[in-house]
This record gives sequence, structure tokens and C-alpha cells, in this order.
Amino acid sequence: MEDEGYHETAGGCRADVPSLALYEQGKEENLNDWIRVNPRQFMREDGRCLEIRKHAICTYSTDAAVPAAYNHFVADFTLQPTTKKR
Repeated sequence: MEDEGYHETAGGCRADVPSLALYEQGKEENLNDWIRVNPRQFMREDGRCLEIRKHAICTYSTDAAVPAAYNHFVADFTLQPTTKKR
């Protein structure tokens, strides 16, 4: 995991939330295979992105292992709470 901090645009606007990048050790050079939390770039059509309030979790990878890891990672955010009857 790499902390990318509060990125700034060329115009000097600072992000409201920090950005993180998750990648397999030794494969950090392939930026498309990263899973990003609060990515700097906007979502492209060829990727996956889950938005949760003002946060986003995205990947652009076509490597089968990365989308599988992404799906596992975001599952905790998409599970609906269960209500038990008493």
C-alpha cells in the first residue's frame, strides 16, 4: 500500500480526502493493476469504481487477479446490514 496523500491539481486545488494505492509487491510499475482509494483521476469507461459518499475505490486492471481482489475488497463496503427479529 502506498499513501499518495492529498493530491493537488495543476491549478492548485487540494483534494478533500487522501488517496491510497494498493498493488502487488514487485508490480508497482503497472499503474493499471493498482486498486486506488480516492483516485486522483476520474473514472474511465474501461475500469471499475465503487463510490461511497465522498470516497471512491477504483481499478483499471484487466489482469484477472486484480479485479478479483478488488471485488473482495469492496464487498465489505457493499454488504447490507441484517436485521434480526426478536
